[in-house]
Amino acid sequence: MSSVNIAMPVMAAELRADASLISWLPTIFLVSNVALMLPFGKLADNIGRKRVYMSGLIVTAIASCGAAMATSIEGILFFVLFRWCIGDDLGNGRCDDYLRLSSQ
Repeated sequence: MSSVNIAMPVMAAELRADASLISWLPTIFLVSNVALMLPFGKLADNIGRKRVYMSGLIVTAIASCGAAMATSIEGILFFVLFRWCIGDDLGNGRCDDYLRLSSQ
């Protein structure tokens, strides 16, 4: 989250985005984490944590590549929304979970 806040002024200048658009980046992160953490936790309980984690890892990789190639703030917001809502909540962004589960 802090890396997003540090990068926001540079992104706004490079993409010529106004403050209202660029402020959606941390908002999307917070709302997606609050709204989707419990449903994806239940999904992990039902179908298995390792399967959910690997799905999140794949979605995060695809969305990160898309955000890196985006040429507008709207494109970045779309891929960030996709990544944070699906990928990070599925994988929960923690490598230690995968390492612990792969050793079982």
